[in-house]
Amino acid sequence: MAILKGLTAFAGKQRELQQRDELHLEIAREIFLKEGYHKLSISRLANATGFARPTLYERFHSKEELIVALGLRCQTELVSFLRKASAFPGRPRERMVAIGEMIRHYAERYTDDLRISNFSGTDVVLEKVSLDLQRKHAELDKQIFDLVKEVIVDAERQGDLAFRPGVTAQTMTLTLIALIDGLGLALQGSVPLDLVEIADPVAALIRNVHVLFDGYGWRPLYDEWGYEDVERRVLSTVIAEMKRDAPHGERKMGDTCWPDTDITLRRR
Repeated sequence: MAILKGLTAFAGKQRELQQRDELHLEIAREIFLKEGYHKLSISRLANATGFARPTLYERFHSKEELIVALGLRCQTELVSFLRKASAFPGRPRERMVAIGEMIRHYAERYTDDLRISNFSGTDVVLEKVSLDLQRKHAELDKQIFDLVKEVIVDAERQGDLAFRPGVTAQTMTLTLIALIDGLGLALQGSVPLDLVEIADPVAALIRNVHVLFDGYGWRPLYDEWGYEDVERRVLSTVIAEMKRDAPHGERKMGDTCWPDTDITLRRR
């Protein structure tokens, strides 16, 4: 009985620490999104939550660790989304369309998460956090890379794609990841989309990726297949299922990266 009571007390303590961490992360997220990186600090967070700075430093040694912790949660969710998309039933290029549609949905509906994920992966942040957090961040990046590469490998294995000299599954994946990262930066303001008259940058990227795939000879070619119908099927199955499974529906501006968290924000 004594052991059972000890385990129960330990589990309760762990839940309390987790709820406290989530409180700190939620308010850190709010400060970062509304006021920017330079306005976020452990002292500012202590004032906002009512906890002493030493208590916060026990869990987060710097504001960069807060940002990376937020980024890891958002990245983990994105990996889960992309894994579901990559399992879309169809030929490999159709599965890549599903991944593209999932990225479109994420970029349009989870803009704050995209901003957090992008910033948490910058050198100015990662160089100031522990090696363990750097490793976790790199592992999630590799999972995304591997998900995309697996579809390309399957295309080659099934005879839909033949690599030309100098092209491998790894280099092709790198090209696509670089395009996705560039899209994220463009959506965050690196390109004045209104001035260059691009109303739907995600759709523009997807269409040009199809041109790239045709150039690689990845079959079925765009004009040989009803890829617009594939996009509709993805929307009505994979993405519709994701929306149903979300406990509180889609997130909007200011919602958290973890919609199942039940905490009450405390302020001074």
